[in-house]
Amino acid sequence: MAGGSGTKKRARRRPNPAALLTDNLLVEILARVPYRCDDDDDEFDYLVLNPATEKWVAVPVRRRWTNRVQTVRLGFDPAVSPHFYVFEFQSNFDDNDDEYGDGEGDGCVLGVKIYSSGTGAWIHKQSGWTMSILLELDFRSVFLDGVMYVIASDCVIGAVDVDGETWRVIEFPRSKDSPFYDTSLGFIDQSQRRLHFANADDVVGDKLVIYVLEDKDGEEWTLKHTVSFWHLVGRKKVDFGFLKFIVAAIHPDRNMVFFVFGHKKTLLSYDMDSGEVCIIRSLGHCESEHFFHMFPFFQRHCQMMGTSN
Repeated sequence: MAGGSGTKKRARRRPNPAALLTDNLLVEILARVPYRCDDDDDEFDYLVLNPATEKWVAVPVRRRWTNRVQTVRLGFDPAVSPHFYVFEFQSNFDDNDDEYGDGEGDGCVLGVKIYSSGTGAWIHKQSGWTMSILLELDFRSVFLDGVMYVIASDCVIGAVDVDGETWRVIEFPRSKDSPFYDTSLGFIDQSQRRLHFANADDVVGDKLVIYVLEDKDGEEWTLKHTVSFWHLVGRKKVDFGFLKFIVAAIHPDRNMVFFVFGHKKTLLSYDMDSGEVCIIRSLGHCESEHFFHMFPFFQRHCQMMGTSN
């Protein structure tokens, strides 16, 4: 007998957002970060999904786990080279430190090991930075024109090239009238082949400011855009950073910034040219904020689907 008015309707399931991604986008997501495989002897290998060939590659690294390796980044820039690079930053943590990092060493970078898929070999270089650099592990890095940029403490960005020969320290952009010694940690990304930096303004704190490094070999930032938080989210001021107002990505080809705001983690876009703010969707309540690397692929997915964002 066919179900009548007393039949319960089955709840309609939301489609899995991952199901909307094409194979190419999934490949790029997997290719973003080296995967470390551990075994029972605390030895590990790196597995990388080569973005150029779309095949898994075992990076020759076989060795025991160590506290000294806290930060690993993958560099791939198809506009420059089909090869990828793995940057393994070596810190001064003591291997006798416990699981919480208590012990000798403050985590500052001593050097870097760099693997090139072109040569199939690792090189090791001592740090050439002119100051002690403590990397912010949970923050975004940018690989552009053969240089890896990483956010560090003390309001600076550390940069090192694929040969480990050129080391630079780039200070965060600051306002001349800033009354503060420190700023928020900020956010870096590449857009239109230039390094960009986004942060809350360091005078009043009521605006989002976006700077661009026009000269890739220089350290002089140019203010590109400012917009009030009131225009973006209807608040005069916000807590910039984790759990509150989070810049997630800057569009690689357009003057557009993506950000997440509020308890429900609402994803929005802001067009710097038109001033238009668009709500994309709620990401749901989540204590973890480790989703930054996925947003460039969301942008590309939107482009491929023919949407405005």
